[in-house]
Parts: sequence; structure tokens; C-alpha cells
Amino acid sequence: MITIYGEPKPNAEKFQINLQKGDDVAFHFNPRFNDKGNQVIVRNTRIKGVWGPEERQLPFFPFTPGRPFVVSDVNHQSCSDLHHIKMLAIEGDVVLKYVVTVPYVQILPEGLSDQTLITIYGEPKPNAEIFQINLQKGDDVAFHFNPRFNEDGKQVIVRNTRIKGVWGHEERKLPFFPFSPGRPFVMKISCTSSEFIVEVDDRYLLSFTHRMKDLHHIKTLAIEGDVVLKYVVTGM
Repeated sequence: MITIYGEPKPNAEKFQINLQKGDDVAFHFNPRFNDKGNQVIVRNTRIKGVWGPEERQLPFFPFTPGRPFVVSDVNHQSCSDLHHIKMLAIEGDVVLKYVVTVPYVQILPEGLSDQTLITIYGEPKPNAEIFQINLQKGDDVAFHFNPRFNEDGKQVIVRNTRIKGVWGHEERKLPFFPFSPGRPFVMKISCTSSEFIVEVDDRYLLSFTHRMKDLHHIKTLAIEGDVVLKYVVTGM
């Protein structure tokens, strides 16, 4: 089950939620607030670059600009290879309040900029070993944040950057390890013109100097591993 709490922007024209297998789209859910004067939700599938026939008929249109909503996707009976569908991508004129699913992928249409703030409300699983948060430019990783609960008996958070498939030098030193299995946390990633600043539960944890300078091209937030997400909020 995937549950999404969000709110269409006040001037919303459209947004989309895609469940993907690589570049293929198993389920394309695309509310349009003004499609030639009509409010519609287009559903479709894309296989090997080819879209199938659209489905458009619905008894009502459930979205209103500026009004919060909850979308739950629970029925996958028509999908035969569920384990290959590994990406949830959300983009368009919507503000996300709460998403429950891991792996989690969020598209940041405008990329990052000075004063971008990402807030993650989560909880490591009771048997957590590792999770990671990546800010990406395509396959490149601008900021890799990787808590490890037991690496040779130690708790560490590895930070790094990957450019053209090559990882840089790891940063590991920290004043404390802020995560505990089964205990909720609030993590804030602030992007400035020179670095990422991370706070956990309102305590400063670390700074990571930018190794990729073109912030506006960093357009993907990806989270995976032994963590339950409760909220993800992005903004200024």
C-alpha cells in the first residue's frame, strides 16, 4: 500500500504520480485541472517508450487547488511483475505532505537552490542495519547520506558524492549518531550556496561542502533502506 498526503498548489494545472520499472511506467496517474475546459485524471501505462490507450472516465474529480488530499494505491491485481516496479515518482503542481513507501523517489522540478529545505520525518525499522538518502543529478549523486547501525561494531554515517560512476572520498567523523531503531526522527537538509547542512531532531549534525556546483540540475531525492517514512516536505 502506498499512501500520499498532498495539496495541489493554488494555481495547479496538473501533477502526476508514476509507479515505474526503469523507464517503463506501470501506472501513470495524471490529474489535469483544465484539459480543454474539463477536469480529468488520465491513467495509462508506458512500455518500451510507447504509451497505451488512456483511461479517463471517472464518477468525480477529487482534487481542488489548495485543498489537502489523501491518495491510497492498494490494488495491483493487474500487475504480474510487481517486484520489478521499484520507483515512485511524483512531480508537477503539488506540495507533498506525507508519503509512506520505501524506496521513495521525489522529483524536484526546479532543482535545488540556496535556501532549499528538505524535511524528512521517519523511523528506522526495529532491526535497522542501513538506510540512505541521496540527492541526485541523473545517476550522479550530489549528496549521499548513509547511516549504518553496525559496521564492524560501530555506528557511522557515510557521506559522499558520486560523479560519472565514481565515488569520491568518504566523510565519516561525527560528534554523535542520532538514530535509533524504532525511534522516530526529524531530519532537515538545508542547501546553501556552498554546502548542505544537516540537523536531526533540532540538533546540528554536520555540514557537507558541495562537490557538484550546478544545484539547479540536482532534481531527484531518493530514499531507501531500513527506514519507514512518515512525511517528506520540500520547500524554501
